[in-house]
Amino acid sequence: DGKVDVNVTTADVPNNDFGINKKPVAQDAHANSQPNPSGNHRYPVPTLPISDNEDGTPTTVTIATLPTNATLYYNGTPVSAGQTILNFNNSLLTVDPNNGNQNVTFTYTTTDKAGVTSAPATVNMPFLGEMIVGDTVWMDDNGNGAQDPNEAGVKGVKVTLLDENDTAVATTVTDANGHYRFVVKHPGRYRVAFDGDHYYTKHCSSCVDTKNSDVEGLHNRTNSFNLNWGDVNNAIDAGVAPTAHIGDYFWIDNNQNGIQDPGEKPAVGAIVELFDEKGNPIQDVHGNHRLVVDANGHYGFDVVPGKKYRIRFILPQDKYDGYVFSSSGKGSDLINSDADANGFTKIIEPQAGTNQLLLDAGISCGCNNVTSDSVDALGLTERIMMFILSGLFGLLYLRKEENQWGGEK
Repeated sequence: DGKVDVNVTTADVPNNDFGINKKPVAQDAHANSQPNPSGNHRYPVPTLPISDNEDGTPTTVTIATLPTNATLYYNGTPVSAGQTILNFNNSLLTVDPNNGNQNVTFTYTTTDKAGVTSAPATVNMPFLGEMIVGDTVWMDDNGNGAQDPNEAGVKGVKVTLLDENDTAVATTVTDANGHYRFVVKHPGRYRVAFDGDHYYTKHCSSCVDTKNSDVEGLHNRTNSFNLNWGDVNNAIDAGVAPTAHIGDYFWIDNNQNGIQDPGEKPAVGAIVELFDEKGNPIQDVHGNHRLVVDANGHYGFDVVPGKKYRIRFILPQDKYDGYVFSSSGKGSDLINSDADANGFTKIIEPQAGTNQLLLDAGISCGCNNVTSDSVDALGLTERIMMFILSGLFGLLYLRKEENQWGGEK
């Protein structure tokens, strides 16, 4: 305590000395924020700043208090509160935070060679929880948009994570149980897209969010959602429809090559009809036998899987009088014309949950050097009629001139 008792008499009392030993110093340590993967993952603890002006760097460290939201390890073994570590090696001290956003703190002291202990210091390590997106693609046997008991997952479906600009960030495929999972590196706004080989049940707004189909709108995508550090969104699902979807595109084949080229326009207002393999008119599951293609030239029928079908394209005479179907089978099946001269496609047999958008038809006027499209198709017919009428007037004029010359003779 800095005091010494001395019994003073008439004699001198030598050798009453005071030795001073300054306490060692333990300083606070702070780590930068870092991502926190789920599961067991150990991070190195930052260097503990310890010093002693008289005896050199101390080699003894005591872990005074433990973190409440992480496990502290030394040389792979969990540390206990109050544990003293001799010959301390900072590289052997690690911490495994709990999942999610965590701010890990613990305190420590150091002891010098004289056995003097420092004041406690604090170590602070902030962790940003891993962001997770996932969950299931399943066969929606009853088509209600909800994951009902005994409806199995679908293996091998390609799933893509898109950022706010609809740029692909990551891609994976569903496992044997239909599950998928993305570990997201940066906070932001995202959406999920499922492959176009399957046909999906639409979003069920009245169903439990963790058990419904989230596919919305075009291109088999979900609505967008936000992700912040530590967010885990395991509720992005897609139900594969029990029906099959067949259809695709009806267009004006300007250059008559049987291929959908850039700039060629859709046959707006054209008709498509559904038939069985024998050519009998039938209806799809919604009662549709005949459909009008939309403003983009697209159409689609939802049909019972495992049966055989064919499509007939019908030329709309009000705008395309005289037009014929382009030759079929040229180029890739994704962009070629599939209709024969009578407008019938080949026979297909779609399976449950498939999305077969391969049945297309191109039409043209059947003449050379075609430059017309769906806007001026009627004008082409009018120009032909004007040409014919002009020729007739020309012939009448020549006959009149011949008669005049004949009269003068």
